[in-house]
Amino acid sequence: MVVLDDVVPAIWPKPNLLAIHVANSNWFDTGWTTVQQPTAVDWKNTHPLLRYINLDNVQISETIGVKTPSWAAALVEAQQTPLILAGETARQKIVWIGFDTLQKHLAAAHFLSDVHRQRGGLAESGGGQIEPAHGAWGRAVSVRLDAAGGDRGVTLRTERSGR
Repeated sequence: MVVLDDVVPAIWPKPNLLAIHVANSNWFDTGWTTVQQPTAVDWKNTHPLLRYINLDNVQISETIGVKTPSWAAALVEAQQTPLILAGETARQKIVWIGFDTLQKHLAAAHFLSDVHRQRGGLAESGGGQIEPAHGAWGRAVSVRLDAAGGDRGVTLRTERSGR
């Protein structure tokens, strides 16, 4: 699985995708807009990606406004636009989140954790380390570091050395 977090790639990846606050023109026939302060009014709490999520008090400052495409189902909806979509197009599974999950008032950790478990992404191990889940060594991983965070580093491990 590839995670795009507020980054538009020059070439869109072919593997399964978690797309956060980014849109591909091939996905949305009618284009997109920006919607200010949408409120989640309906969500599919029985869907595996949302099973532990309560969006009653989640505040979103802005989202990408789209119409739900034929290849996807809206998992979370605001009155004006879907906020989270999931589906498959051209043999690629996509979970699309229209808003920035790192917004100040948004607690999305449980949702992202479920996405990673469902789609075979990353898991956090003890000590705050990010580890590939399901034996995903050898696949590309991008990590967005908080610019305000102090000393941070990325340690690359190889399967052979184990460190």
